[in-house]
Amino acid sequence: MNRAVRIVYMVVAALWMTACGKPIPSDVIRPDKMETILYDYHLSIAMSSGLNYSDNYSKEAYKRYVMDKHGVTAADFDSSMVWYTRHTEELTTIYKNLSKRFRADKKQTEHLLSLRRQKPDVSPAGDTVDLWYDHRLYWLTDAPLTRRITFEFKTDSNFLPKDAFRLQAEYTFLGDSCQRAMLGLNVIYQNDSVDADVKEITSSGMYALHICPDSAFAVRSVNGFISLEVPDTVSLSGMLVNHLSLMRYHHRADSVAAVSADTVAAEKPSSLHAPVEQQPPKEPLE
Repeated sequence: MNRAVRIVYMVVAALWMTACGKPIPSDVIRPDKMETILYDYHLSIAMSSGLNYSDNYSKEAYKRYVMDKHGVTAADFDSSMVWYTRHTEELTTIYKNLSKRFRADKKQTEHLLSLRRQKPDVSPAGDTVDLWYDHRLYWLTDAPLTRRITFEFKTDSNFLPKDAFRLQAEYTFLGDSCQRAMLGLNVIYQNDSVDADVKEITSSGMYALHICPDSAFAVRSVNGFISLEVPDTVSLSGMLVNHLSLMRYHHRADSVAAVSADTVAAEKPSSLHAPVEQQPPKEPLE
C-alpha cells in the first residue's frame, strides 16, 4: 500500500512539473513568500516617496525593514527577482495576485501612492553621475496612479553647458503581449529650445534614451516620462521598470561619444516575448 502511494505521488509530481515547466531553483524565494515580500516592498516605496535626496538613508531603511521582516537579504531578493523576470509566467501570476490585494486596499494604497515626491535640493557633483535619487524598481499597471512615471530635475551649479544625459532601465512586460510603453527624455535650455528623445517599446529588455546636445545655452531643466499604454482589449497588464538610472556627463569629446556607444549597447530586447531578430528596427519616432 505504501509503495502504491509513493508511485501515485511520483506520477502526480511528474505531471505537475511537466505542466508548470522547469522547477524553481532552491535558492530562489518561493512564489507565495515573494508575493508577500513584494507587497510590502511596493508599500515601502509609496511610504518613502515623500522623502528628499538628503533622506536617502531613510529610503534604504524602509527596504531593509522589509527584508528583515521576511528574513531575507537584499542579495536573495535581487537574485530571485532576476530569476522571476526571466520566467514571466510565474512573475505575472505573482503580480496578478498583488493587483487583487492592492485593489482590496484601494483607499490606503491610493493615498500612499499619491504622495508627491520631493526633489533633491542639489544634484550630485562630478563629471559622470547618476541623477536618479528615488527607487530603482517600479511596477506600472493600468490603474491611474500607477500607470506613469514622471520626473523633472531643475538645474543647479553642478550642471554645465553641453552636458549629455542618458535615461536607462530594464523593462519587463507582464501579462498580455500586445502591450506597449512610451519613453521620453527632454532637455530644456534657458532660451526655451528643447532637445528630446522619444521611444516606443513593445517587448521586454534593456532600453535607453540619450541626448548629447551641442547647444552652448545653459540647461534649465531635464524632464521625462515612462508610460504604460494599455489597450482596452488587454485583460491582464503590467510592466516592471528595474535598474532605473539617469546619467549626466559633463562635456568631453570622449565622454559624449561614450554616451552614444553605451546607449547602443543598452538597446537589448530580451527573448522573453520575441526573438531579437524579430524585433522591429529601433528608429527615432517622428
